[in-house]
Amino acid sequence: MYENQFCHDFKTWRKRNKVPMLQVSKALSTPVSTLNSWINGYIPLPTQMKKALERKSLDDLISCLTTDRDRFERELERARKLDYFSIIVEASMEDVAKGCYRSKLTPHSAFQSIMAFQVRYGVNFIWAGNRERGEYATFWTLGSTSGSTMPELQKHRRALT
Repeated sequence: MYENQFCHDFKTWRKRNKVPMLQVSKALSTPVSTLNSWINGYIPLPTQMKKALERKSLDDLISCLTTDRDRFERELERARKLDYFSIIVEASMEDVAKGCYRSKLTPHSAFQSIMAFQVRYGVNFIWAGNRERGEYATFWTLGSTSGSTMPELQKHRRALT
């Protein structure tokens, strides 16, 4: 599930920003053939580190805090076994505070649940603001957790942007 989402996000980001695959290949020190296999549904992780990101729209997140809460908590429990796991929310905290979602859940209750999940399961919530920034955050968060040093990451970012 996470692998397919990353592949889709990566492909979307690369096309939107018109970044040639060869440039991505050089920046990540990964052969183009390997990158193509990742995009075609194989494992998209450049290292052996177990990591995953889950992108959620605001309505999807609110659903996970209400009607799908049990399923969501089981997913968070499974995610504890990973080296890194975060949820990228395609909305802002302001959107939650204003109640910009379709649910009777109060903003206060939503924030209480999110804070409880952060503490209980050690999960990070990254507030991207919108879908496009969510795609960007997904791509760079996976790159940042690949074990590269900061100078290497800065070099990769310059090469890709």
